[in-house]
Amino acid sequence: MIRYCIILFFGIVFLSKVAIGQQNNVYNSFGIDYNYGGILKHSSELPSIGSNRINGFTINYSRIPTAKSKWDQCFCFPEISYGLAYYNFGDPEMLGYSLNPFMSVAPYLNPHGRLHFLPRFAAGLSYVSEVYDVAKNPENNFFSSHISGFLQASFSLKYGISDHFQLSSSFSYNHISNGGLKQPNKGMNFLTADVGLKYSISKMAFPSYTSADKRVEDKKRWRYRINTSYTLKVAQKQDLFDRKNTSVIGFMTTAGYFIPRFSIVEAGFEFIADGYLKEQLYRMGTSKDYKRFSLIAGHTAKFGRLGFSTLLGVYLYSPYKAVDPVYQRYQLTYDISSKLYFGVGLKAHRHVAELMLVSLGVRL
Repeated sequence: MIRYCIILFFGIVFLSKVAIGQQNNVYNSFGIDYNYGGILKHSSELPSIGSNRINGFTINYSRIPTAKSKWDQCFCFPEISYGLAYYNFGDPEMLGYSLNPFMSVAPYLNPHGRLHFLPRFAAGLSYVSEVYDVAKNPENNFFSSHISGFLQASFSLKYGISDHFQLSSSFSYNHISNGGLKQPNKGMNFLTADVGLKYSISKMAFPSYTSADKRVEDKKRWRYRINTSYTLKVAQKQDLFDRKNTSVIGFMTTAGYFIPRFSIVEAGFEFIADGYLKEQLYRMGTSKDYKRFSLIAGHTAKFGRLGFSTLLGVYLYSPYKAVDPVYQRYQLTYDISSKLYFGVGLKAHRHVAELMLVSLGVRL
């Protein structure tokens, strides 16, 4: 599996380089970062393992399109990166390490000068070397499957030391979880401080564009969308009940208002038909409704075709009481067309992940 992850990463880099090599107005760069941090204990059920420090490194390939048409999409220069992050959790027998191929987006909002501040959002997959085993590794409640989802939010400072090299430092919040697909799955939240070096193949000299009037005239202020989501969740074998695959289906509709340069503030409603909860209620012998309805609101950052949403939901209808009355939704989306988009995301109650979701949506 490690070999496949590495082959996948370099395959993406190669194909991207070939495609980009046929385009103009694109900066290509390669970077490497050292990562150091620790695990956040978000549940009393987590054991004492995981108290050691995390060490790792990240390699990435980035492209920054500088055409005026790209600038007009978000009034910034979006940096799209493909990377591979390696984390050693400091406990080789119980936690081991993870390999995380990912894609990320970061906006250059004020590209001129040597110092840049960038928020960055990433999503991908995670291969975890050590997982829960009732006989061999019973204390590892973090992971129960070798393949999980990977999410990351970072704040970075970059300083250009020459026309081709940049020094960088970042503070990152990372999450690895299978979204409850297999239990036990407390997931892992961890913070890292990162330092690195990036090399740009060509001299980075961003063009100067002005878009003050265009922001008001050409950008649609009110935005509406309908989002459908799906995930598979496994109800494990228990007493007289066999293992069963269940479906969790969601429908969300929101209305949002665009605020230049790239922000959309939105609110709406979400309906969830939780097949996993339905199975659990059946096993408990109760007839309570497994469906839930909630008010949801938050922010979407839109960078061209890519977007990242952070939403907060409040249950309005939940006959079977949820872990918390509120929850978070994180979603990374890619526009298939001007109307359709595809997304991957996470639903969580505070620091505890509940579901990893795939989504398909339409903008009205």
